[in-house]
Amino acid sequence: MPIHGSLDEAPVADVVQLLSLGQKTGCLALTDGTLRGEIYLDEGRVCQATVFNRRDRLGDLLVRSGKITRQQLEEAINEYRASGARRVSKILVESGQVARKDLEQFVRVGVEEAVYFMFSWRNGSFTFTSNVRPESKDFLVSIDPQGLLLEGARRVDEWSLIQKKIPRFNMVFRIDRARLNGSSANLTDEQKRIVPLIDGSRDCAAIVEVTGLSEFEVGKALFGLITAGFASLVERRAVQRHLDYQELLAYVVKEGRFADAEHRKAAARHIADCATCTARLKSIHVRRTGSIAALPAIETDTPAAPAETPAKQPAPSARPATPAAAAPSQQHAAPQASAPVAPTPVSEPTAVEEGEAPAPSPDVAWPDVERRVHPDRRAHERRSGGERRRAVSRNWAAG
Repeated sequence: MPIHGSLDEAPVADVVQLLSLGQKTGCLALTDGTLRGEIYLDEGRVCQATVFNRRDRLGDLLVRSGKITRQQLEEAINEYRASGARRVSKILVESGQVARKDLEQFVRVGVEEAVYFMFSWRNGSFTFTSNVRPESKDFLVSIDPQGLLLEGARRVDEWSLIQKKIPRFNMVFRIDRARLNGSSANLTDEQKRIVPLIDGSRDCAAIVEVTGLSEFEVGKALFGLITAGFASLVERRAVQRHLDYQELLAYVVKEGRFADAEHRKAAARHIADCATCTARLKSIHVRRTGSIAALPAIETDTPAAPAETPAKQPAPSARPATPAAAAPSQQHAAPQASAPVAPTPVSEPTAVEEGEAPAPSPDVAWPDVERRVHPDRRAHERRSGGERRRAVSRNWAAG
């Protein structure tokens, strides 16, 4: 049975520690706003961790370390998109561009960075499902959570300071280049990489996407620049996550929530401003298969609607007046007490469905029945022929 909880009451680090002490095996799914992540444990040890809706860090780590070039990474990504059968990491290993031992080391670093990032989540929820293992068994790791908890605690303390200046990564900053060039400050490697990108138009999330650095590295580098007075806030943008391929396909074919015009307009504006979603949209190809032939009519037990629209019923003022001498009880007497009227031909079947009262006798004038059981004439006229008869039958039986 899955275990659910709120991150407000139980932080991610505490949940991971409890699962580690209990030597649990399963999947810990986490959410915080638009962010989603998963941590897989095998007998209390972390074997895989992934943060969705963000760029994969493994390729960037390999490029930054000099193991592969940016061109080699792009070629592996294109091969993965073309086939979809092998992961990018497996393509790099089988092609001989990266040694398996080196790749396992970088996979471990990527898992640690993902766990550290999820340790900072505070406003979401978690769900642990036991005895669930990762779909892909390639390049699994085995990390003791105690070491992650110690480093994570240190980073969380730093995050609490960073979030005072950068509470969300939808914030846009601008560098005071005149002040920065006139100072003798020694910038870190991360700060040197992000300074050219802090141009007043990119938000922090875009800087993370372009540089391939982790959120913590970008946040820490930018925090130092803000504290020194070299960077200032320009604006805060609405939080929007990248659309995945399934959502983009639904946008193209106008299905699901994208069938609504307002959702399509909002998605179109986001795609126009987001380079990642634009590139993903260009890679989607929809092949038209021609028009679909009309489906044959399906026979049902429900009576068909009348072929012709019934004649408009006379207005209440045009109905035959009830004799003044008749008592009120006589005015609403049963149909058999009324004067015989020539039966009116019925153009539709009058079969009675199971559980319904029989239809009124055809010798009852329709206006009288309508006045008695349907005061709201307009609501009644909006119904189909079968619905009208069944409603009349039920109300007539109820008296």
